[in-house]
Amino acid sequence: MPRPNAWGFCLCILAWPGALCPAEAQVRTARFEGRVVDHQTGLPVGGAVIALRGDPVRTVSDDSGRFERGGLAAGLHIVEVRAVGYAAGTWGIEVASAQVLSAVLRLKLLVHQLPEVVVLGEPGGVRRSLAEFHRRRQRGMGLFITEEEIAQRGATTLGELVRTLAGVEVNCGGGTCMVRMVRSPRRCTPEYFLDGFPASFSTGPNYPLTGVVAVEIYRSASETPIEFQRTSLMCGVIAVWSKPPPSRSRPRESSVPS
Repeated sequence: MPRPNAWGFCLCILAWPGALCPAEAQVRTARFEGRVVDHQTGLPVGGAVIALRGDPVRTVSDDSGRFERGGLAAGLHIVEVRAVGYAAGTWGIEVASAQVLSAVLRLKLLVHQLPEVVVLGEPGGVRRSLAEFHRRRQRGMGLFITEEEIAQRGATTLGELVRTLAGVEVNCGGGTCMVRMVRSPRRCTPEYFLDGFPASFSTGPNYPLTGVVAVEIYRSASETPIEFQRTSLMCGVIAVWSKPPPSRSRPRESSVPS
């Protein structure tokens, strides 16, 4: 006589073609897919390694930058992306059971400092950006934290800095934190800007405040000014402004008498 569980398996298959047994129906994993591209040019980055933190499985992007990673359990995952010549990027994602989540992962090129390079002139671009920071601050739309206020709060990371702000929620677990905007749909996560440009996925709650001179927080898309608006924006923006690098003048040339 067959075992009871064997009968149950047979009846599940015969009763309805394609039906899932109770034990099988509970296992509905999610899938994460998308493209890895250059942050500045938007060109695909092939050969990038995509991994979930704590998971030994690795996925590699093809020549068009596309990748696909299945078998994800529902919940929060930390995605780490590495490619030759690019700075590593980290992104927090949250998936539901049987969900297919698509995203474009943008990596920034590694910048190697050459001692022979001489920067001439004043960093006017950065100064203008800080002037825009103070201009938007006078409007009163959003939250603004100056360099002096950053020092007073004693925070070391961006997540610690915004943790106590109204309308901002910071959840931490497993050594990683995630910022959520309470006023946005489904308490979703904001987009990050660094010195006026969309930031890589390494800019987030764990971003160190060393060298940061100002931070702007917009808790919903409607609160976000046009300078940071994007067609896909839903969850607000956190804009970080860093200290400009020191400028150097060209050394004087000395003449040697003949």
